Amino acid sequence: MERREFEEEFAEIVRATLLEIFGERMMESFLYLMAKINGVSKAEVLRDAEAFHRGITELFGSGGRVIQKAIIERLSFFLGSVLTGKDFLERVRMARKEYSSRTGKV
Repeated sequence: MERREFEEEFAEIVRATLLEIFGERMMESFLYLMAKINGVSKAEVLRDAEAFHRGITELFGSGGRVIQKAIIERLSFFLGSVLTGKDFLERVRMARKEYSSRTGKV
């Protein structure tokens, strides 16, 4: 079975986290708004950590950190390692590096 790229795994983790926190309808609404904020598709918001971070910060301000923390926790569980770093984007970069070293995929 072919291993997926990090962005695909990240998108699935973000989607699952948002679904758990908000439910389907609100998640779709937030994704729509974040896509509009970034000028990209909803799929791109899920795959691109920077676009997601920008959108969630614009929508929730500092409250977006709680959502980002939940995503990092799920990502850490998926990788089986603790992701440390000063902020969400740094931790996602660390996760990408860890994933790449394990799978050979970027």
